[in-house]
Amino acid sequence: MNSRTKNRIALIGFMGSGKSTIGKQLATLMDYKFIDIDERITKSECINIPDIFRIAGESYFRQLESTHLKHAVQEDHCIISCGGGIIESEENIKLLKETSQVVWLRCGLQTMLIRCKGSDRPLLQEENPYDWARQLLEIREGKYATTSHYRIDTDSKSITEISNELYKLILG
Repeated sequence: MNSRTKNRIALIGFMGSGKSTIGKQLATLMDYKFIDIDERITKSECINIPDIFRIAGESYFRQLESTHLKHAVQEDHCIISCGGGIIESEENIKLLKETSQVVWLRCGLQTMLIRCKGSDRPLLQEENPYDWARQLLEIREGKYATTSHYRIDTDSKSITEISNELYKLILG
């Protein structure tokens, strides 16, 4: 990693792993700017993510995600919370690895389902969300692993514990 990537931390992981929550706390701890790709998309499109999926489809959403990632990695001293599917694109993977310290926040399937219960996440609206999520997680885990420079398991840890662990890992 070069000196520029030390100033930018990208958080990746499956839905419910804590990317946004931990990212906000870490940004405060490090006095960095917090960038949430999903928030930027909803703000620029003036519509929420479930509606983007419903109206324009997942591929359109993934295009938006890539565009916003390209802008986010131009900023320094920031924590970037990436959507769970950011690693669906090889271009995004390459960009993340070249421009940022990439941290995979990993959580188990049961933890994810508990954390996301009752949410309007479009990819959890399947008839059998457990089986669907298990299959998707199996597909994505390899990509999370090869994209990331670091991995932190978030099961059974508080937001503060995870943020402190990440802070020490990055500055260590």
